[in-house]
Amino acid sequence: MMLLSRNTWRCMIYIAVFISMSLCDVVAKPRIVTTIKPLAIIAASAVGDAASVEYLQSPGQTGHDLHLVPSMLTQLESADLLLRVDQHFEHRFAGYFETVPSERVLTASQLGLHWPEPATAEKDEHGLERDLHFWLNPANAEVLAAAIQTHLGLPLTRLIEPAQMRDYRAALAPFKNARYLTHHDAYGHFRTAFDLSAAPSFRDAGGGQRGISSHYDLRESALRSPPSCLFVEPQLLTKAARQFAKSHNLAVIPLDPLGTDVTLGIAAYSKFIDGLVGQFKQCFLPTP
Repeated sequence: MMLLSRNTWRCMIYIAVFISMSLCDVVAKPRIVTTIKPLAIIAASAVGDAASVEYLQSPGQTGHDLHLVPSMLTQLESADLLLRVDQHFEHRFAGYFETVPSERVLTASQLGLHWPEPATAEKDEHGLERDLHFWLNPANAEVLAAAIQTHLGLPLTRLIEPAQMRDYRAALAPFKNARYLTHHDAYGHFRTAFDLSAAPSFRDAGGGQRGISSHYDLRESALRSPPSCLFVEPQLLTKAARQFAKSHNLAVIPLDPLGTDVTLGIAAYSKFIDGLVGQFKQCFLPTP
Protein backbone atom coordinates (compact mmCIF):
# COMPACT_ATOMS: atom_id res chain seq x y z
CA MET A 1 0.00 0.00 0.00
CA MET A 2 1.32 3.43 -0.96
CA LEU A 3 2.23 5.67 1.98
CA LEU A 4 1.35 9.34 1.76
CA SER A 5 3.70 12.04 2.98
CA ARG A 6 2.83 14.34 5.86
CA ASN A 7 2.44 17.28 3.45
CA THR A 8 0.09 15.29 1.26
CA TRP A 9 -2.05 14.39 4.25
CA ARG A 10 -2.07 18.02 5.37
CA CYS A 11 -3.22 19.14 1.90
CA MET A 12 -5.97 16.54 1.86
CA ILE A 13 -7.21 17.66 5.26
CA TYR A 14 -7.28 21.30 4.14
CA ILE A 15 -9.22 20.36 1.02
CA ALA A 16 -11.71 18.31 3.03
CA VAL A 17 -12.26 21.17 5.48
CA PHE A 18 -12.71 23.65 2.62
CA ILE A 19 -15.25 21.42 0.89
CA SER A 20 -17.10 20.85 4.15
CA MET A 21 -17.30 24.59 4.83
CA SER A 22 -18.49 25.26 1.28
CA LEU A 23 -21.20 22.64 1.60
CA CYS A 24 -22.31 24.15 4.89
CA ASP A 25 -22.59 27.55 3.22
CA VAL A 26 -24.75 26.09 0.46
CA VAL A 27 -27.01 24.30 2.92
CA ALA A 28 -27.33 27.37 5.13
CA LYS A 29 -28.29 29.71 2.29
CA PRO A 30 -32.02 30.61 2.55
CA ARG A 31 -34.33 29.61 -0.31
CA ILE A 32 -36.87 32.06 -1.69
CA VAL A 33 -39.65 30.78 -3.94
CA THR A 34 -41.95 33.21 -5.74
CA THR A 35 -45.13 32.54 -7.65
CA ILE A 36 -44.25 34.63 -10.71
CA LYS A 37 -41.01 35.73 -12.32
CA PRO A 38 -41.29 39.50 -11.64
CA LEU A 39 -41.24 38.77 -7.90
CA ALA A 40 -38.14 36.62 -8.43
CA ILE A 41 -36.49 39.48 -10.33
CA ILE A 42 -37.06 41.79 -7.35
CA ALA A 43 -35.98 39.15 -4.83
CA ALA A 44 -32.79 38.26 -6.70
CA SER A 45 -31.85 41.93 -6.93
CA ALA A 46 -32.61 42.43 -3.24
CA VAL A 47 -30.59 39.49 -1.86
CA GLY A 48 -27.73 39.03 -4.34
CA ASP A 49 -25.77 35.93 -3.33
CA ALA A 50 -27.22 35.84 0.20
CA ALA A 51 -30.11 33.56 -0.82
CA SER A 52 -31.21 31.36 -3.70
CA VAL A 53 -34.26 32.50 -5.68
CA GLU A 54 -36.59 30.50 -7.93
CA TYR A 55 -40.10 30.93 -9.28
CA LEU A 56 -43.04 28.71 -10.22
CA GLN A 57 -44.19 30.42 -13.40
CA SER A 58 -43.25 28.55 -16.57
CA PRO A 59 -42.05 30.25 -19.79
CA GLY A 60 -44.88 31.56 -21.93
CA GLN A 61 -47.36 31.43 -19.04
CA THR A 62 -49.06 34.59 -17.77
CA GLY A 63 -49.34 35.25 -14.06
CA HIS A 64 -53.13 35.00 -14.35
CA ASP A 65 -52.87 31.44 -15.71
CA LEU A 66 -50.66 30.16 -12.90
CA HIS A 67 -52.10 27.18 -11.06
CA LEU A 68 -50.80 24.74 -8.47
CA VAL A 69 -49.57 21.38 -9.73
CA PRO A 70 -48.07 18.53 -7.65
CA SER A 71 -44.56 19.11 -9.01
CA MET A 72 -44.53 22.55 -7.34
CA LEU A 73 -45.11 21.21 -3.83
CA THR A 74 -41.47 20.23 -3.30
CA GLN A 75 -40.34 23.76 -4.16
CA LEU A 76 -42.96 25.34 -1.95
CA GLU A 77 -42.38 23.11 1.05
CA SER A 78 -38.59 23.54 0.98
CA ALA A 79 -38.72 27.35 0.80
CA ASP A 80 -37.67 29.51 3.72
CA LEU A 81 -39.66 32.42 2.29
CA LEU A 82 -42.60 32.43 -0.14
CA LEU A 83 -43.53 35.54 -2.13
CA ARG A 84 -46.90 36.16 -3.76
CA VAL A 85 -48.67 39.18 -5.23
CA ASP A 86 -52.13 38.91 -3.69
CA GLN A 87 -54.68 36.26 -2.78
CA HIS A 88 -56.80 37.35 -5.77
CA PHE A 89 -53.91 37.39 -8.21
CA GLU A 90 -52.78 33.83 -7.39
CA HIS A 91 -56.32 32.75 -6.57
CA ARG A 92 -55.64 29.11 -7.52
CA PHE A 93 -53.04 28.96 -4.71
CA ALA A 94 -55.36 30.35 -2.03
CA GLY A 95 -56.00 26.98 -0.38
CA TYR A 96 -52.31 26.14 -0.19
CA PHE A 97 -51.27 29.48 1.29
CA GLU A 98 -53.86 29.07 4.04
CA THR A 99 -51.81 26.09 5.30
CA VAL A 100 -48.47 27.94 5.36
CA PRO A 101 -47.32 29.70 8.57
CA SER A 102 -47.62 33.46 8.08
CA GLU A 103 -43.97 34.03 8.99
CA ARG A 104 -42.93 32.13 5.83
CA VAL A 105 -45.04 34.26 3.47
CA LEU A 106 -44.74 37.80 2.16
CA THR A 107 -47.84 39.06 0.34
CA ALA A 108 -46.82 42.13 -1.64
CA SER A 109 -50.25 43.76 -1.76
CA GLN A 110 -50.27 43.93 2.04
CA LEU A 111 -47.17 46.11 2.10
CA GLY A 112 -47.21 49.90 1.82
CA LEU A 113 -47.41 50.05 -1.97
CA HIS A 114 -48.38 52.94 -4.24
CA TRP A 115 -51.60 52.27 -6.19
CA PRO A 116 -52.60 54.08 -9.38
CA GLU A 117 -56.10 55.41 -9.82
CA PRO A 118 -58.13 52.73 -11.65
CA ALA A 119 -59.15 53.63 -15.18
CA THR A 120 -62.56 52.06 -14.50
CA ALA A 121 -64.43 50.69 -11.50
CA GLU A 122 -65.05 47.32 -13.14
CA LYS A 123 -64.21 44.04 -11.42
CA ASP A 124 -62.75 41.00 -13.10
CA GLU A 125 -64.12 37.48 -12.66
CA HIS A 126 -62.19 37.08 -9.39
CA GLY A 127 -63.47 40.30 -7.82
CA LEU A 128 -60.25 42.19 -8.61
CA GLU A 129 -60.80 45.96 -8.74
CA ARG A 130 -57.24 47.27 -8.91
CA ASP A 131 -54.22 46.71 -11.09
CA LEU A 132 -51.93 44.34 -9.19
CA HIS A 133 -48.96 44.63 -11.55
CA PHE A 134 -47.30 46.67 -8.81
CA TRP A 135 -43.74 45.65 -9.78
CA LEU A 136 -43.84 47.95 -12.82
CA ASN A 137 -43.44 50.92 -10.47
CA PRO A 138 -39.86 50.95 -9.12
CA ALA A 139 -41.05 52.61 -5.91
CA ASN A 140 -43.15 49.52 -5.19
CA ALA A 141 -40.30 47.17 -6.05
CA GLU A 142 -38.16 49.02 -3.50
CA VAL A 143 -40.84 48.43 -0.83
CA LEU A 144 -40.91 44.70 -1.50
CA ALA A 145 -37.11 44.51 -1.68
CA ALA A 146 -36.81 46.20 1.71
CA ALA A 147 -39.34 43.76 3.19
CA ILE A 148 -37.33 40.80 1.86
CA GLN A 149 -34.05 42.21 3.15
CA THR A 150 -35.57 42.90 6.57
CA HIS A 151 -37.08 39.40 6.76
CA LEU A 152 -33.68 37.82 6.05
CA GLY A 153 -31.71 40.22 8.25
CA LEU A 154 -29.83 41.75 5.30
CA PRO A 155 -28.71 45.38 5.00
CA LEU A 156 -31.14 47.63 3.14
CA THR A 157 -29.93 48.45 -0.36
CA ARG A 158 -31.70 50.08 -3.29
CA LEU A 159 -32.59 48.30 -6.54
CA ILE A 160 -32.29 51.45 -8.67
CA GLU A 161 -30.43 54.60 -7.67
CA PRO A 162 -32.30 57.96 -7.77
CA ALA A 163 -29.99 59.25 -10.51
CA GLN A 164 -30.97 56.35 -12.76
CA MET A 165 -34.65 57.02 -12.10
CA ARG A 166 -34.15 60.64 -13.13
CA ASP A 167 -32.56 59.42 -16.36
CA TYR A 168 -35.53 57.13 -17.07
CA ARG A 169 -38.02 59.93 -16.46
CA ALA A 170 -36.06 62.26 -18.73
CA ALA A 171 -35.98 59.60 -21.46
CA LEU A 172 -39.78 59.15 -21.29
CA ALA A 173 -40.73 62.82 -20.76
CA PRO A 174 -41.12 63.55 -24.51
CA PHE A 175 -43.87 60.89 -24.68
CA LYS A 176 -45.86 62.08 -21.67
CA ASN A 177 -49.01 62.84 -23.69
CA ALA A 178 -48.42 60.41 -26.56
CA ARG A 179 -51.32 58.18 -27.63
CA TYR A 180 -50.96 54.42 -27.71
CA LEU A 181 -53.04 51.29 -27.12
CA THR A 182 -52.33 48.27 -24.97
CA HIS A 183 -53.56 44.74 -25.40
CA HIS A 184 -53.62 44.14 -21.62
CA ASP A 185 -54.46 46.77 -19.01
CA ALA A 186 -51.32 45.91 -17.02
CA TYR A 187 -49.30 49.11 -17.18
CA GLY A 188 -51.04 51.48 -14.76
CA HIS A 189 -48.15 51.30 -12.29
CA PHE A 190 -45.61 51.94 -15.05
CA ARG A 191 -47.39 55.01 -16.40
CA THR A 192 -47.90 56.33 -12.86
CA ALA A 193 -44.20 55.92 -12.06
CA PHE A 194 -43.15 57.81 -15.18
CA ASP A 195 -46.09 60.24 -15.53
CA LEU A 196 -47.42 58.82 -18.80
CA SER A 197 -50.93 59.04 -20.19
CA ALA A 198 -53.44 56.23 -19.76
CA ALA A 199 -54.36 54.02 -22.72
CA PRO A 200 -57.39 51.97 -23.80
CA SER A 201 -56.90 48.19 -23.78
CA PHE A 202 -58.44 44.98 -25.13
CA ARG A 203 -58.16 43.08 -21.84
CA ASP A 204 -58.76 44.18 -18.26
CA ALA A 205 -56.16 44.21 -15.47
CA GLY A 206 -56.98 40.60 -14.62
CA GLY A 207 -56.27 39.47 -18.20
CA GLY A 208 -59.96 38.94 -19.05
CA GLN A 209 -61.58 39.94 -22.34
CA ARG A 210 -63.57 43.18 -22.29
CA GLY A 211 -67.11 43.33 -23.64
CA ILE A 212 -68.24 44.18 -27.17
CA SER A 213 -69.05 47.79 -26.25
CA SER A 214 -65.51 48.31 -24.97
CA HIS A 215 -64.06 46.97 -28.22
CA TYR A 216 -66.34 49.28 -30.20
CA ASP A 217 -65.24 52.28 -28.13
CA LEU A 218 -61.61 51.30 -28.63
CA ARG A 219 -62.05 51.21 -32.42
CA GLU A 220 -63.87 54.53 -32.47
CA SER A 221 -61.14 56.11 -30.33
CA ALA A 222 -58.46 54.82 -32.69
CA LEU A 223 -60.28 56.35 -35.66
CA ARG A 224 -60.78 59.75 -33.99
CA SER A 225 -57.23 60.08 -32.70
CA PRO A 226 -54.87 57.50 -34.19
CA PRO A 227 -52.42 56.00 -31.66
CA SER A 228 -48.75 55.49 -32.46
CA CYS A 229 -48.74 51.75 -31.79
CA LEU A 230 -50.29 48.80 -30.02
CA PHE A 231 -48.29 47.48 -27.06
CA VAL A 232 -48.65 43.75 -26.56
CA GLU A 233 -47.63 41.40 -23.79
CA PRO A 234 -45.88 38.59 -25.71
CA GLN A 235 -47.74 35.90 -23.74
CA LEU A 236 -51.15 37.40 -24.62
CA LEU A 237 -50.83 38.39 -28.29
CA THR A 238 -54.05 37.25 -29.98
CA LYS A 239 -55.29 37.04 -33.53
CA ALA A 240 -57.84 39.79 -32.79
CA ALA A 241 -55.10 42.16 -31.64
CA ARG A 242 -53.01 41.49 -34.76
CA GLN A 243 -56.03 42.07 -37.00
CA PHE A 244 -56.87 45.30 -35.19
CA ALA A 245 -53.32 46.58 -35.59
CA LYS A 246 -53.30 45.67 -39.28
CA SER A 247 -56.66 47.34 -40.00
CA HIS A 248 -55.51 50.56 -38.31
CA ASN A 249 -51.97 50.44 -39.71
CA LEU A 250 -50.43 50.25 -36.23
CA ALA A 251 -47.04 48.89 -35.31
CA VAL A 252 -47.20 46.04 -32.79
CA ILE A 253 -44.57 46.61 -30.09
CA PRO A 254 -43.74 44.07 -27.35
CA LEU A 255 -43.93 45.54 -23.84
CA ASP A 256 -43.17 42.64 -21.53
CA PRO A 257 -44.34 43.16 -17.91
CA LEU A 258 -42.97 39.76 -16.85
CA GLY A 259 -39.29 40.20 -17.73
CA THR A 260 -39.28 36.99 -19.75
CA ASP A 261 -35.74 37.47 -21.04
CA VAL A 262 -34.25 38.90 -17.84
CA THR A 263 -31.65 36.74 -16.10
CA LEU A 264 -31.95 36.58 -12.32
CA GLY A 265 -29.14 38.34 -10.47
CA ILE A 266 -28.32 41.40 -8.42
CA ALA A 267 -28.87 43.75 -11.41
CA ALA A 268 -32.00 41.97 -12.67
CA TYR A 269 -34.55 44.60 -11.68
CA SER A 270 -32.62 47.55 -13.09
CA LYS A 271 -32.21 45.63 -16.36
CA PHE A 272 -35.93 44.86 -16.33
CA ILE A 273 -36.93 48.52 -16.03
CA ASP A 274 -34.26 49.54 -18.52
CA GLY A 275 -35.78 47.10 -21.00
CA LEU A 276 -39.32 48.41 -20.44
CA VAL A 277 -38.22 52.01 -20.95
CA GLY A 278 -36.51 51.04 -24.20
CA GLN A 279 -39.53 49.06 -25.40
CA PHE A 280 -41.90 51.94 -24.62
CA LYS A 281 -39.77 54.44 -26.54
CA GLN A 282 -39.78 52.10 -29.55
CA CYS A 283 -43.44 52.96 -30.17
CA PHE A 284 -42.69 56.59 -30.95
CA LEU A 285 -39.40 56.38 -32.83
CA PRO A 286 -39.36 56.87 -36.62
CA THR A 287 -39.66 53.65 -38.60
CA PRO A 288 -36.33 52.82 -40.27
